[in-house]
Amino acid sequence: MKLAIALSLLTVFTLACSPQTPSGSPTRNGSAVTEPGSASPTPVPMQNIYTNAQFGFYFEYPNGYTLDTRNEMQPSTEPDTLQSSVYLWTTEDYELIRSGALEGQGTEYPPNISISVHDNSDSRSLSDWIDPTGALVADKSVVTTASVAGQEAIAYPSSGLYELDNFLLLTPDGRHLIHLRVEYFDREAPSREAFEQVVASFRFD
Repeated sequence: MKLAIALSLLTVFTLACSPQTPSGSPTRNGSAVTEPGSASPTPVPMQNIYTNAQFGFYFEYPNGYTLDTRNEMQPSTEPDTLQSSVYLWTTEDYELIRSGALEGQGTEYPPNISISVHDNSDSRSLSDWIDPTGALVADKSVVTTASVAGQEAIAYPSSGLYELDNFLLLTPDGRHLIHLRVEYFDREAPSREAFEQVVASFRFD
């Protein structure tokens, strides 16, 4: 009798201490989310987050890409305004670059995604910053307005060694310009989808 009572109390204690999931809320299970009433988890791509503490912004990027921060701290010198730049390469391309396999072959580096910060202490407007990298805007009429991280931005395609999509926006204090850019050969390139995620997730602290 005493044993039965002890077992019952143990069972009640175990249930009371088990974590409960609120009704109607998805539960995260490793890299998957189980929706209420679903028979199996729905896969969710794992995300990576880059944070730039100096200029107060962060963004997400998908698996399959490697962040290159070798030029993250790059103080500008006149007349260069560039203060910081980071690059996203496909992991496969990044391994080739790091191994030196592309050196001395007369080949250009593969296309990438870049996020660069420029000094704007002279309070230039966004339109004055179109094309800070020297790529050509074929038609100024394709420049459109957008919103990134709650800030007014402009977006435009350009052409250089590769085709490019560009977003320009100012930091909230207006002291710096952020240039988000993706290079590609083909408009169906997966990197354009990864770039959309970077732009959509871009935030200021």
